This record gives sequence, C-alpha cells and structure tokens, in this order.
Amino acid sequence: MRNYLYFWIGIIASIFGWSVAQFLVVDLRPFWENTNLTFFLKFPYTVRFVTITSFLAIGIVKAEVFLSHPTRIKAGMRIIRQPLLMAIGSAVVSGLLSALISYLLKLSPLPAFLIRLVDWILIGIAVGFAEGTSWYLRSLVKGELDFQQVQKRLLTSCLMGLLGSVIAFIISEKYLNQNLISFMLLGGLLGGALSVTSSPSSEPALRAGEGFEPTRSNSDSGKNLISGNLKFANTSRTRKIEEGLSIELPKKGEVLIGSDPKAQIYVSDLPQHSAKISIENGRVWIFPCGTNGITIKNRQLLIEPCINPEEQGSERLRHNQIITLKTQSNTEIRKHVRFVYYDRFLDPEA
Repeated sequence: MRNYLYFWIGIIASIFGWSVAQFLVVDLRPFWENTNLTFFLKFPYTVRFVTITSFLAIGIVKAEVFLSHPTRIKAGMRIIRQPLLMAIGSAVVSGLLSALISYLLKLSPLPAFLIRLVDWILIGIAVGFAEGTSWYLRSLVKGELDFQQVQKRLLTSCLMGLLGSVIAFIISEKYLNQNLISFMLLGGLLGGALSVTSSPSSEPALRAGEGFEPTRSNSDSGKNLISGNLKFANTSRTRKIEEGLSIELPKKGEVLIGSDPKAQIYVSDLPQHSAKISIENGRVWIFPCGTNGITIKNRQLLIEPCINPEEQGSERLRHNQIITLKTQSNTEIRKHVRFVYYDRFLDPEA
C-alpha cells in the first residue's frame, strides 16, 4: 500500500511540476518578452528541469513526513518546514547543476537518445539527493548524527532515483511519445523507487514514558538500564533509561523486561520476569511472564499480575501503542512504568 501511495504521489507531483513549468515557459512568454526577462526564453529546458525536480522532491518529502505518522497531522505540520526547505534547496541546486551538464552534453556529438537518457538519470539522481539530504531531519538521531548512516542513506536514495529514471526512460522511449505522460511515468517510478529507501531503515523502538522521568532521584525511581546489544536511538552516551529515550529493538530475537540482572531492559522495581518481547519476520509480539497477564484498555496494554494463568495470552504490538507494566512498589512513587512502541524511527516527538 505504501508503495502505491508513493507511486501516485510521484505522478501527481510530476503533473504539477510540468504544469507550472509550462505556465512559466509558454503561457508567460509575452510577459517575459515585454519585461526583457530573457532567462525563461533562452533556457526553457532549465526551467522545466528545476521545476519538475523541485515538485518531485517536495512530493516525496511531504509523503514521507505525513505517512510516517498519519494520525498525527499537527505533529507533521510542526516538523515539515525544515525538511521541505532542505528538499527545495537541494532540488534547485541539483536541478541547476543537472541542467548545466545536460546543456554541455547537447554541445557534444553524442546521439540524441543518449543525451535524453543522461537528462532523465540526472533528474532521478537530483530527486534522490534531495530526499536523502532531508532524511536526517526526520530521523530520531538528533544529538549524535551518524554520518556513516547518512552517507549510506544518501547513496541508496541516489541509486534508487537513478534506477527509477532509467526504467522510466526505457519505457518512454519504446512506447511513449508524449512529454507529459513520460514525466508522469518518471514521477511514478521515482516515487515507487524512493518508497523503498524511505521505508523504516531502523528497527522498531520502545520509547520510555511515564515512570522514567529524569527528575526522580535514584532512591525513588530505582535503576533503569539497558544491557546486551540494545542501544538508544537518540544517544550512545548512556545506558540509563530516561523519559523520551527510544530503545532500538533487534531485527530478530527476544528482549526480556524485568528486574532480573540478565534482563536486557532492567527496571529494578518490576518483577524479575515481567514481560518478553519477541521479534520475528518483521512482527513484534509481547508475552507476559510469570504470573502476569495482559489486559487491553482503550488500545493500551496493561501487564499486571493475573489470577488465572490461562489468561496470560500475548499481543502483537502496533505502531504508537502504549505498554504499561505494573511495578512491585508499595508506595505511590511509581506504581507503573510505560513504554510506547514504534514501528519506525520517524516520530516527531521522539
């Protein structure tokens, strides 16, 4: 479903880009002639190049931001500005550079079809570059930027953009003769190709919530640590669980939550074995341990002691789901701790 949405968003963005470019180059031609603004008359191809590249980049970035958390439109609106500005800037610079390269190639004796292929490849790479450079603003990695991860994402985006543009060019040259339809195909294939790179590139995460406030003293909140191969998405400088930090879950395996010293997520006032998270084939399940059971209240999962062990059950975790674990504390200080499960690292509040 996600790939189809990106495909159609790419088509719509290319239609808008083509329409705006035609308006600037064709419909406003008398205006440019009267005002002596000859740029749009001398370099119509550059105008089309930059406009279509910009609209495709804007469409892909907006799709990524809003599809990452479709039920939180306001949150998406809060973070959309910087990614959009970066996408537009990257698209304009890349589009101008690509148009210049294309113009120089036209002065060479290369065959026309080869020049057109280079044109399409440059558009694909430009859109991929714009999407890749804005990606880190939408990730959870804020305090410490992983440059190796950014470089990998940027390279992948450019390669997928190149692949989409080459496929679109081959189909267009063989079966299509109309520029608009060809650019619609280009936009659709670029959207579909970049949907692969914009899919969650990190493992699912548990974000620490209520009960892990950093203002609590150690005597009040106990010890809250992660161990083993677990790490925080936000930072690698600490192993202490605090509110707002997101714990990356592995791609496959089990994660024990409890007060057992061997627990990967150690919370001192939980039972030794409170719950277990199992990850396999992209699906994440949570199982209560010991005498605990699962109760569902308003889509929230409550894990607490149950009378009948047969009621323990298990639940598959879904994006933005709250997990509440009852502690063994006899005071009002911390009766429970909460995590929020995310199936991607694109949440604006993280």
